Parts: sequence; C-alpha cells; structure tokens
Amino acid sequence: MRAASWVVLMCAAACCASALFADQAGLTDWHLTNVGEVVSLAYGSKVVYVGTTMGIVAAIDLTTGNTVWRQTLSKPVESVLLNGKLVVVAAGNYVASFTTTEGALRWDAALHCEQNDADLSVALVRLGNEDDTSDLAAKLGHCIIHVAGKNGETLGQISDPDMPVDHVSLRHMSPTVLVAGLDAEKHLSASVYDMTAHRAVLIRRQSADESSDFCQCCGAPALLFGKGAAFGCTTSGKTPSLCLGAYESGSWRTWREEVAVESLVGGPMAVAVKRADNCRRLAALRADVEPGWRHFIEADVSAEWCGEVAAPMAWTFVEGGDDGTVRVATVAKSVLEVHENGEKRTFPLVHAQKSGGVKRVFLSATASRTLPHLVVMRDLSLWAISPNNGSILWQRQEGLAGAEQIEFVDFPIPVADMAFPEPEDDITWRNALQEIPKQFIRRIIFEYQYLKQLLGGDGSAAQQARATGSAESKDRFGFRQLAVAYCSASRTAFALRAHDHGSLAWSAHIPLIEDSGMPLWQRLFVVRTSAHPPAIVAFAEVYEKSTVVTYLNAMTGDVVDTERFDHPICHVSMLPDVGPDNRNLLLLVERTGNESARAHFSPSGVEPAEALHVFLVGDHDITGMTWHPAAAEMALAWNTHLPATERIVETATRHQREVVKLPVKVLGDRNILAKYVNWNLVAVATLSEAQPSPKEHERSADTSSQMKHETLNVYLIDTLTGATILHTYSRRAGLPVRLVIADNALYYTYATPGSQWKLNVVELYEKTPNWNEVTLDTSLRVGEGLQAYTQGFAFPAAVMSLSPVVTAHGITSGDLLVAMDNSLYLLDHRLVGARRPPTPEEMTAADREEGLLPYQPRLPIVNGRVLSYGVPLVPGLSAVSVAPAHVESTCHAIAHGGADLFYVRVAPAGGYDLLGDEFDRTTVVATASLIFAATVLFWFLAKRRRAAGL
Repeated sequence: MRAASWVVLMCAAACCASALFADQAGLTDWHLTNVGEVVSLAYGSKVVYVGTTMGIVAAIDLTTGNTVWRQTLSKPVESVLLNGKLVVVAAGNYVASFTTTEGALRWDAALHCEQNDADLSVALVRLGNEDDTSDLAAKLGHCIIHVAGKNGETLGQISDPDMPVDHVSLRHMSPTVLVAGLDAEKHLSASVYDMTAHRAVLIRRQSADESSDFCQCCGAPALLFGKGAAFGCTTSGKTPSLCLGAYESGSWRTWREEVAVESLVGGPMAVAVKRADNCRRLAALRADVEPGWRHFIEADVSAEWCGEVAAPMAWTFVEGGDDGTVRVATVAKSVLEVHENGEKRTFPLVHAQKSGGVKRVFLSATASRTLPHLVVMRDLSLWAISPNNGSILWQRQEGLAGAEQIEFVDFPIPVADMAFPEPEDDITWRNALQEIPKQFIRRIIFEYQYLKQLLGGDGSAAQQARATGSAESKDRFGFRQLAVAYCSASRTAFALRAHDHGSLAWSAHIPLIEDSGMPLWQRLFVVRTSAHPPAIVAFAEVYEKSTVVTYLNAMTGDVVDTERFDHPICHVSMLPDVGPDNRNLLLLVERTGNESARAHFSPSGVEPAEALHVFLVGDHDITGMTWHPAAAEMALAWNTHLPATERIVETATRHQREVVKLPVKVLGDRNILAKYVNWNLVAVATLSEAQPSPKEHERSADTSSQMKHETLNVYLIDTLTGATILHTYSRRAGLPVRLVIADNALYYTYATPGSQWKLNVVELYEKTPNWNEVTLDTSLRVGEGLQAYTQGFAFPAAVMSLSPVVTAHGITSGDLLVAMDNSLYLLDHRLVGARRPPTPEEMTAADREEGLLPYQPRLPIVNGRVLSYGVPLVPGLSAVSVAPAHVESTCHAIAHGGADLFYVRVAPAGGYDLLGDEFDRTTVVATASLIFAATVLFWFLAKRRRAAGL
C-alpha cells in the first residue's frame, strides 16, 4: 500500500510540472500591415497605387497583393493620379508627389485660395500625357491653380466666384481646362479656363428664367468626358428625364433626353442609367457619337439588381480604334456583372455575403484583360478579381485597420483531456466515491501520455503541438489564443490566431438595423470562455433609440443569437453572473430620468440573483445606481456633481483580468506598507478652462498673449459609496488624457504646451491598517485613513495609450505598456515609482535593498525595451489590449487602433519560469528515475530485513 502511494505521489508531481522554453517567450511577434478603406486608385503596369480614408497612399503588387511601399498623410486621401513616374495624391488642400518605384517623396505643397481653404478638397487633372511628368491643374474652392508637375511650384492661379462648387469634375482640353458640376442652386454649371494665359474663357450655366426644371438636378450628377465634355443628371420635374450638357468646339449646349431614369453614374465616355420604367435594363449613352447622346447600349441585368443596387457600381473606358468600349459593372447579391457594349460577363463572388456584399468596384482600364478588377467589400476588404474567369486572386483584410476593441479567447481543451463528465445534480456520496478514483486514474493516464510525448521530442514548437493537441485546441502554456477584433468603420468582427502570425480564422460582417441609422458606440465582450465550449463573444451596438446584441461563436464566427432592445441605452457591461447556458449576463441600463434608470438583461428572461451596483457617467456628473432582484426600477445610490466648468474627457476602471497577489508592500528594512486595493474604483479625468495665474499674468507684457489654458482634474471615486478617494489637478494640460488603475497605483498622462508630455503616478497605502482585516477587498474604505505618494515625470514622446501588464497570478512585476503613435514601449515600473528618493544622496540602505531608484524628472527611452524596435509601424496606434498567458512570466499584448496591428508576447521580468536551451532533459529524467528505483529497492530491502529480524 505504501509503495502504491509513492507511485501515485510521483505521478502527481510529474503531471503538475510544466515549463516553457526560453525561445518561446517574448520573441514571438507578428505585424499586420494594412492601408484602410480604398477610395481612389490608379493602375500601373504591375502595381496599383491606392489612397485610403486613413490618409495612406500605397503601392500594392497586383500579382500577390503585398504592399510594395506605404506613405502616410495627415488627412484622408481623396484622389490618386499617375503622372509619368510620379504618383500625385490630394488630401484636403494638400498635394504630394511620390516616386512610383520606392514611394519617396518628390515634392509636396499646401495650396491656398481662401481663408478656409484648409477645409476644402482639391480636384486634380493632368495637363499632358500619362506617360510624361506633366503639369497639373488643381481646383480648390473658387480657384484653379496651375501646379508644376516636377517640383509642385505654383505657376499661376485663376479666381472665379461663379465656379461650380459641388460634385466637381475636371477635364483637360489643351490648352484649356473644363470644370463641370453644380452651382449653389443645384443647376448644371460649367466653366472653361485657359491654363496658358491663366484666364476664364467661357462660363455657362442654366439661368433661373429658363425652362423651370430643365437642368435643376435632384441628385448628384454623372460627370464624364469624351472627345468633348458632357455630363448629365436626373431632373426634379413631374416627368423623370435625363438632363444633359456638352461642351464642344468652344460652345456649350444643353438638352434633355426623354428617358425615365431612376439613377445614373458617369464614365469617361458615357453615362449609364438605371431606367425607372424597367429596372432590369441598363442603358449606356455615348457622348462622342453625333448628334450626341443618340447611341444607346442596353443590356439585361440580374433581376435582383432592381432591389439590391441603386446604381451601376463602376466605369471604365477602353480605347479600341474609332469606337470605344464602354464597360459598366453592376452587382447583384454575390455576383459581379461586367457589361462591355451590351455583352455581359458574370463573376460569382464566393463568400461575399460574409463580407457584407460589395461596396465599391474599380474596373481595370485595359482591353487585354491582364490586370485584375479590384472590389471593396462592405467589411472594407480588398479583393482582386481575374477579368478572365472571375477567380479571386488575393484578398486583403483592410477592415482590420482602425480596430477599436480586441479581446483574447482561449481555444478549447484537447479532446484527449476532456474525459471529465459534468457532475450530476443528484450525485450522492456513494457514487461520488466511485467516480473520484476513476477520474484520478484517467488524469494520471493522460499526464503519462503527455509526458511520454514531451520527453520523446526535441522541445520544438511542432513537438509541443503534438503533445498538447491540435493547432485549434488549448495548449499547456496558454499561447494558442484567438484575438477577436471589432472595427466600427467596417462593422466587422475578425478572429486572428495569435500563435500563427495573425492568420485569419474567420470574419463576420454585422449588418446595420435598417430603421436606426448608424450606431452611436459599440462594446465587445467574451461572455462564455472555452471552459464551456464553444466560446461565445457578444457585440452590443447602441443606436439612438435601440440596442442590438449579437452573439457569435468565437471559434467559427457563426451567429449564435441576436437580441434587440427598443430602448435608449446609456450603459452596457458584463456581469459575473451566468445563465443556464454558462453565458455571462449583459447589463443594459436605460436612463429614464436624472435620478432614475431601468435595467435590462441579455439573454432576456434571466436575472442576477444578487443586487447590482452600477455607475453612469454624464457630462458633468457621475451617478451610482443600485438594482435589486425583481425590482422594476434602479434606485439612486449616490450622485457626484462636478463643477459646471469641468467636462469629463476620460474614465478608467481596473483591467477585468488583473490579479493582485500581495496586499502589502515589503520595504527594504523589512517593514511593510498595507496597500489600498479597491476593486470598485473608477478614475475620472476632467478638463476645465482657467485663467492664467497672477504670476503668469505679470510675466506677460502683452495682454493679447494671456490665453486661456485648461486644468486637468483627476478623481478616484468608490462606485459603491460614491466617496471621493482622491482628487488631484494639473494645470496647463490638454488632450489626449490616459488613465490606468493597477495594483494600488493610479497612472495618468496628458499633453502640455510645446508638445510636451507628462506622466504622473499616485500610490495609495493605509495609514493605520487593522491587520486583522487587511485583505485584497477594501472596497468599503474611504480616503480619510489613506497615505498617498505622488510623483510626476516628463515623457519624451506622445502617449497614445497606457495599459498595465496583466499576468495569470499577479506575481510578475507590473510594468506599463505605452503606445507611442508608431511604436510599443515597455515602461519599467521602477522608473515610475512614486516613492523614488529625490536625490542619490538621500537614498538609504533600505531604499537600495528595496530596489528604489533616485528620482529623474525625465524618463528615458531604452531601445532594448521598445517591443516594436525595427518594425515599420504606421503612425496612429491608439490602444493596447493585453491578456495573461498560463505561464506567469508572459502575457499577450496587441497594439491597434491605427492602420497596423502589432502582437508580441511580453515577459517583463525575464524568464524566471523558463527552460533554457542548455536544459538537459535526459539527465534529469534519468536521475529522477534512478532515485525512484533506488527508493523502491531500498524499501523492499528494509521490509525483508524487518521480516528476517522477527
């Protein structure tokens, strides 16, 4: 019996031992390069040059879909133009030129016409052939600006107050430029300008006394240019018709076609209309065929096109002898149809519905069909479609750019480890005694098999995967996780494999509610973990008068359930309470008055068993509400009114997966400080305008320079009692403000004048703690008996996000992750300690023993702690999401919010629980086996000797 006990004990000890190899921690990272939603592009011979809403201009290889080069601008790109060996882009009133091969900036210029021209948009046209570097004509406001194509110099400018202002398009007809569009009264308008003499040549628009509704447009016009120039729009008269205009040989004329038009789109040589009398007929009118607009090209389109699409999707024009080829793209459900002079080619878009359907189509302008068509889906992904057979050549998940929220989800336990049945409700002590040995034996067998596989390999990642299950199952170290991301711009959820270089597991486009407009804000929650597979994530989208909660299977992306609440919701949070299907409940709060609210729960029909305490954030106040089971309304618990001059700009609570291991701080002299760890704290930051102080007023001789500045107030409030634990303020502060509550400390950063950044820290301790009550739950204590240590530092870079390092058991040092616009930095917690001695001379032996560092007002940037060192991240990072791994030394971190995503495993305290490469597995196993064998042998010898002595 004693020998059996020894065997069980050794097996149990073996199964509890697990360690990580050093090359698996802190070194595994990946970087996803994105550009964002493509709104304009220009085809090259082998690459396509794109401009996006995120202010990125990039060159993409048309064969592979890889990024050749990228450049960022401060505003969204509105147009891309290929000018010889240069790519010219316009963003607002800013124009820049880049080389086509490397993306190097050749020149840039800010164009000016009026006082508010920074808020206007530039329209560009090339004054020459595409193959040469030609001059440009740029329309900005009421000006036409002549720009040199080689250096961006302004060569001339024409100002015209009668210039078209809306839906403007430009056409170069040497030596003139035609500007067509709508005037302020929505009439068709066109102006012609001589770019050599820099003067207006002809201005033509429909006057109000002409036929009442002849050229007054009821929608956006379709603008096109052929050998001359022409454009048209639908009229607002009683009879739907097509209003047309053309400029040829120095004259301008307008007329109307008796065509019932529902919608239209313009191309280079024609206008395509969706006819109102027969929506299945697509009509194209050629502008270059005399006597003009008399040449119709009609084609049949899919029946679904009538209801699915309001207008043709895209245009191209291909030169082909005397006659041109008019190419129009339409989309019906998941089918792309390309019409070429009435001939239809159909391209099925496989799985397009999962991407929400088609948003925009760019057709390649080549008759040889060598360049792919590019399709932008509703989830903002970019697809390359072969013009020959319609196959998908490549896809880019551009919807990941700008992801606001990311949550990590564990994979389920391997099948071999799931031999543990759920306990029965009517279990008794008798069958419990029967089941416990069975489950213990199964566990020992599984651990033996795992140990056997592990010892038989070389410790590589492939061997680790074989030992711990498939790539889609949970591993022993917690490294195989899904990063579920949500982007509101694309309205799409993505799941990325954190252990496989960010490969896409699935994506799911979440459709809009038809009658609710755009959502005001969204929240992402993991409502069921892999402990009860399948894991489920929930997306709560709050509209003005309703809220929709969509539940998705975290492993597949399939919709599990959808629930709608027709109430104006002001707060959504996840509760620790679970329903019958092991889903955490979601609390949705409806504000019914200044001091009243109503609680709703999802899934419906399930309510928590205990009372709830919730805080609601307003513009100038914070309100605590209490809900009791079976109560119709939430009761007011407390209300904190802030001064009317202060506006709330940021709030923060603890990370939901934070663990605090010790309730005390051990000092160097072996004394201890009791931490103030309150799990119900909320940090609130406000900004208020304040006049300069008297000293600043005296220093300023010029009264006009006495500008108002803002004061940052930071409050720590107990959400159960409403008590203000801490209030601190900083003058001359500005946005952005970032807050973090971690352990017993509050960290906050803010901007100061002169592009300087400050990082302040406050550590809270108990003054006279009752050691019989010192626990990690001090939520009911208020601030009278607290001792606060504060310190301020200057940070050398802009802080876009601040996040704590979160580990499985809270033992690892609590460093901070700082997102600095285009890099991710691991800030040592010792550098931002509030108890750092002021000078080296004032340091005591106890301070050195504790590991305190002398105070430095300016924090350094240590290159070795820049986690993204050498990674070309695009500026724009605004958030960092973290989650603990199963090994204490390591946590997952992913920086997002900009165009790129960067993932890294962070080990702030090094490899104290890691195995090095020199670890001799064979010797350790042989030694342990020899000791075990010797123990058993000597036990038998001792037993025989005792028997012989009897």
